[in-house]
Amino acid sequence: MPQISAWLLATAAFAQAAPNRLTKRLDNGLALTPPMGWNSYNHYSCFPNQSIIESNAKALVDLGLADLGYNYVTTDCGWSTPNRTANGTITWNATLFPSGFPAMGEYIHGLGLGFGVYSDSGIQMCMVGLPNQTGSLYHEQIDADTFSGWGADLLKYAISVSKLTD
Repeated sequence: MPQISAWLLATAAFAQAAPNRLTKRLDNGLALTPPMGWNSYNHYSCFPNQSIIESNAKALVDLGLADLGYNYVTTDCGWSTPNRTANGTITWNATLFPSGFPAMGEYIHGLGLGFGVYSDSGIQMCMVGLPNQTGSLYHEQIDADTFSGWGADLLKYAISVSKLTD
């Protein structure tokens, strides 16, 4: 018990001193609070689809969670295809997302929410199940431009599958 008391006292002393040492890192109006919302991975792992995303986005609004700051809806792993299009862009799985990501972004924005997309810094996305899905390695700029073109407001960017060969 004395160790816990000492730890609490030390923590309290640090907390009192901390405000004097804290400074803003950027003053650009972005990310003033942590991004909060719903992510498909938490319940559906790497098996999302358009219906799942849209129904959960609507639930954030209907349940009043959006009013509490849960403003982002992010589609995690499982949304893309194993290969890029002929022009080198990453794209969604048309079977799982028949309306496409731009339309899904419009739907989510229409609810007053932010549209989040997942990608990975490796050659493949970090995910369970098959097929493997292409990652953003060596395509960072084109992917950023693509996500922006779809209306994405947030990017969850993992660092995982980066091996080029076995």
